[in-house]
Amino acid sequence: MKSVLEYYKARTQEVIYQKNTQPIPGVPEGALESIGTKGYFVWENYYSEEECAEICSEIDRLIEENSVKIWRDDEDADNRVYFAEKLSDKINGFSSDERFKNLSDRYLKTNTEVLSTLAGRIRNKGNNKGSGGGWHRDTNMIHQFKSIVYLTDVTEETGPFEYLEGTQRKSTLFELAKYGVKLDQNRLSDEEVEAIINDGKYPKVQFTAKAGTCLLVDTSGIHRGRPLNGGERYALTNYFYQHYFINEKLKNKFIDISPFRK
Repeated sequence: MKSVLEYYKARTQEVIYQKNTQPIPGVPEGALESIGTKGYFVWENYYSEEECAEICSEIDRLIEENSVKIWRDDEDADNRVYFAEKLSDKINGFSSDERFKNLSDRYLKTNTEVLSTLAGRIRNKGNNKGSGGGWHRDTNMIHQFKSIVYLTDVTEETGPFEYLEGTQRKSTLFELAKYGVKLDQNRLSDEEVEAIINDGKYPKVQFTAKAGTCLLVDTSGIHRGRPLNGGERYALTNYFYQHYFINEKLKNKFIDISPFRK
């Protein structure tokens, strides 16, 4: 019964959010529309160079202090501190920025919240697959919103975020079947993505940018962090979820790979 009530409550909220066409205070003009049509928006100069440097130092500290309890890939290239907002006031400032929540609420058309803020450091080590471990989409049947801020200058060599523009639109679920992508498929091979790109309808966008640039993204679209060929990349990521999807099982999914795991 509770799930049914939650569903209808969410649908009611969607109608309310759809009717709200007012600008979102503090959010760059055009952000909401760009995420809806392209799947992303670039917010330049969200942080200063000095702020980025301070947070990079915080991430190094958190990784060192929690070395046993952070998530690492097989190459020890990608180091991730989940729930970093609970361990650092500076990082909590990014997590609690109401502008992101207001944008997320409007885009997802319901009340949302940050489940976790990820502090990430990835370096050019071994045969790294890049941040996220290759091409994927976080969800397929519903939209998901993330805010990602680069804390270092990101070049083609240092693992830029890459995105197939327009693949967040739910109409693509069936269109992608002609490339062999199944409805419930989250991870895609390089060959599948190459076929999609070559068709020309969903162009690949690569986000090289200065430190302090913030990406506002619907990660139900196909994306990856490009494998690094040099240097390192620091970033923070807010994971927003619709409030009715947040439960103990979902929380534990993040806790089990965080410094808070048992």
